[in-house]
Amino acid sequence: TNPVLIMGAGYDAAAEDASVPGTTTMGNAVLVLDAFTGDLVKQFGTDRSVPSDITLMDADFDGYVDRAYAVDVGGNIYRIDFETAFQQMFMVYEGN
Repeated sequence: TNPVLIMGAGYDAAAEDASVPGTTTMGNAVLVLDAFTGDLVKQFGTDRSVPSDITLMDADFDGYVDRAYAVDVGGNIYRIDFETAFQQMFMVYEGN
């Protein structure tokens, strides 16, 4: 399998820059992309935009990412488990 890039999907200025945040229509995901082709391998949806870096963790030191942590602009913290066949994401903390 090809190496992958794991990144936040970006920022939705139309929703996030309003004095009262609107409905986020883009940027609200963590993306896993094939590093050679750019194809989308997996997308994990979030509540709000994810313009920041994703923290990757190799918990068992085998050279492969086991877990990732992401935050969105709403203050929500997400954990993504890559070591299971289902590759699950769940919210660790819900911001205000």
